[in-house]
Amino acid sequence: MSNTGGPIRYFYDNDEKVTKKLWIAADFEHYIVTTYDEVLRHAYLEAFDRNLNKIWSREFDFKDNDPYEGPIDFTKYVIAINVDNDLYIIDANTGENIAEPLLVGENTKISIVDDGIILVGTGNKDIVMKVSNDGKIIKRNDMDSEIHNIYNVETQLVEGKMVICVSGTVEENRTAKSTSKYIIVNEDGSIENVSVDLFDSDIFDVDDDY
Repeated sequence: MSNTGGPIRYFYDNDEKVTKKLWIAADFEHYIVTTYDEVLRHAYLEAFDRNLNKIWSREFDFKDNDPYEGPIDFTKYVIAINVDNDLYIIDANTGENIAEPLLVGENTKISIVDDGIILVGTGNKDIVMKVSNDGKIIKRNDMDSEIHNIYNVETQLVEGKMVICVSGTVEENRTAKSTSKYIIVNEDGSIENVSVDLFDSDIFDVDDDY
């Protein structure tokens, strides 16, 4: 179990490159199972009730030669998942698409908010994107930063705004160094502020006895 993610990875076969994850739905009455098969290039999304009866299942094909486990978020009514760089907005009760799949690129994080969906990308281009509940792009944002290869994203809602901590790497003297930045996103999906490097010694004067 991850202390920051939420899913339980209950099966992983390195030889077959198959990963299964169990998610407990927001109403605590349903379970969601995601399966990624990198060899067959298939992804599966299944929903079960509390008695473990399967309600519905979906199968997706990967076109990408290097499939990855796309992020997911869900409420009692809606599931939002990135499969093969496409955003699927799915009715949690029926498994049917609420909107046509939308090409959004690779994401590290999906967060459903009251009036749409916030997507966090893997680089400076389209770092934060907001999509409406019916699958239309409301706002795209680029980030003017040297950070790249984003590998971890944490989010928190504060007074209607989303605070995003993005962790990635920067190049310094031909050496990759880990770093993190905070992004503040307004309700309309626009970026209000990007913080300084959290680990920049030129910014923080740290006492030797600290």
